[in-house]
Amino acid sequence: MAFLVGLGGLYPAGMKERSMAYAPLKEVYKDYFYIGAAVKLGEYNSTPFYQAYGERLLEHFNSFTAENGMKPENIYRDGTYDFTYGDRLVRYAREHGAVVRGHTLVWHNQTSSLIPGKIPKEEAKRLLKEYISTVAGHFRGEIHAWDVVNEAVGDGSQWRTSSPWYQSYGGPEYIREAFEYARMADPDAKLFYNDYNVVQPGKRERIVRMLEELDLVEAGLDGIGIQAHWNLVWPSVDEISRTIETFASMGLEVHITELDIDCYDGNPSTPQMEYTPELEERLSRRYAEIFEVFRQHKGEVTSVTFWGLTDPDSWLNGFSGGRFLKERRENYPLLFDGKGDPKKAFFSIINW
Repeated sequence: MAFLVGLGGLYPAGMKERSMAYAPLKEVYKDYFYIGAAVKLGEYNSTPFYQAYGERLLEHFNSFTAENGMKPENIYRDGTYDFTYGDRLVRYAREHGAVVRGHTLVWHNQTSSLIPGKIPKEEAKRLLKEYISTVAGHFRGEIHAWDVVNEAVGDGSQWRTSSPWYQSYGGPEYIREAFEYARMADPDAKLFYNDYNVVQPGKRERIVRMLEELDLVEAGLDGIGIQAHWNLVWPSVDEISRTIETFASMGLEVHITELDIDCYDGNPSTPQMEYTPELEERLSRRYAEIFEVFRQHKGEVTSVTFWGLTDPDSWLNGFSGGRFLKERRENYPLLFDGKGDPKKAFFSIINW
């Protein structure tokens, strides 16, 4: 399928000259799934950079996720709720015909302003209900989907016992209660459990058991969010497909929630690499094969969100292999370069 359009008409699919016009991502995939991007605080500033950023955002995407602005630490401080950023994002999306994915209500990280550590169980239960009811209630009718609980399963395919919610509750009961409170607060929002490394068989199986043991569908769960922080070689397309099929067979929607491709393959010790033609080709092929899987699961995958818009803004410039880097290292994980121009990877997913 070709979506390159020049002033003189259609070009052959093999021609990827970047000076020509091209169809927006959201138009290419309008019959498949929402196309989203994580956005940062500041993208509404009036500087030329952010004006260009906003234009690119609106041109290609119809779903927005606050990268950090709607996490607990940015909403709740000193017993006070601040919805300034969330309200601006919701209004911005509404004005431009886009939807918002709310990220996230319950997490073990970036949440110390809400729950700083282990507290008495009854206090934790009161706090969980109050927070979810207040936040999801405030945005009732405005959020397309909520990541209700984020990363409750650890890397060892066991419960994340370091979570202050788990410690305060003395177990995973908080997960079910979170979905119950979210459903009561906003009956029409789609509710998701979101996690990374979901494609790993052990973790995937643990998540399936969690859904069954806690009866999360009965509690209000609509789908699974697969973060998709992947790299040039992992995971295999077969494992991606198998993961989607696992949750779709349970009657759940699948959202790809935080897609980026680490060009360093998760190795924090690899020195800075240049974005060579060879690396660009590898990234392009990787995106092409991943999106082929997504298209094959039309109707099961209902949203795909990139974790950022341009390469210089990616969190991967400071993170790799499960830890933060001491010094910034330029990564190239997204579809647009630092000028906001589409890369070869962009064209690989609009032409198939």
